[in-house]
Amino acid sequence: MQLFLIQRIVAFDNCNKQSLDKAALIVIDVQNDFCAGGSIAVAHGDDLIPVINNLRSKLNFGKVIFTMDWHPPGHISFFERFNNSQKYPGAKLLEEYTFDLGDGRGRRTQRLWPVHCVQNSTGAALRVGLQVRPTDAIVMKGTHPDVDSYSGFLDNDGTSETELDQILKQAGIEEIFVVGLAFEFCVGNTAVDAANKGYKAAILEDATGFLGNADGKKAMEKKIRAANVKIISTENLLNKGVCSIPYRIVILLAVPAIKYLNINAN
Repeated sequence: MQLFLIQRIVAFDNCNKQSLDKAALIVIDVQNDFCAGGSIAVAHGDDLIPVINNLRSKLNFGKVIFTMDWHPPGHISFFERFNNSQKYPGAKLLEEYTFDLGDGRGRRTQRLWPVHCVQNSTGAALRVGLQVRPTDAIVMKGTHPDVDSYSGFLDNDGTSETELDQILKQAGIEEIFVVGLAFEFCVGNTAVDAANKGYKAAILEDATGFLGNADGKKAMEKKIRAANVKIISTENLLNKGVCSIPYRIVILLAVPAIKYLNINAN
């Protein structure tokens, strides 16, 4: 008998891709004033841009949303508004300050920052290099002169909402992944509010910048745990949402062939 063992390559697609159609990527405040050279620069903020872009290129999110601080001149978060020791005794840059709003509106506690992200300024622009597509949504926050807004969902007074929740609901989003600047304030508060609104929420740690406020980081971690927000890596998400490498099975088939192999059968 004359036999030839040949290889037949059969490719099987081992792709068990988990759909991200109901997931949204929320990119928080990757603006000039929060990156190198900005008035509230987050260390290594620019390093997050390729990480965020890589997520976009490899995963098909149901929606991508960018939030932006968009403050009017003289905003309540600006230290310069309170830089009058006689009128505002005890007001200090980067510290919380409690004051009377006047006109019977009660008192408010506000952390005072350098002037940042003033509407239509260079500092308020999204950082060059960040991939923004026509299908993306942009949510402006902190637009009221007397109310700050860390969260992409709510102003800090808890009474005024942005359009973020509406955008997510219209897109049928059930799960969100939050990245950007910075963890202790805007990233963390957005994720917590998302969870409180019923979304499954996670922060992608290696796509998120830290301002360096140790007390703020500790306090935010406590809020995140209480809200059941997860902290994961981009690698975790990429492994979840991307096909595994297709594999090939080699099948050996025995067929007659004198040319390649001779086996003498007695």
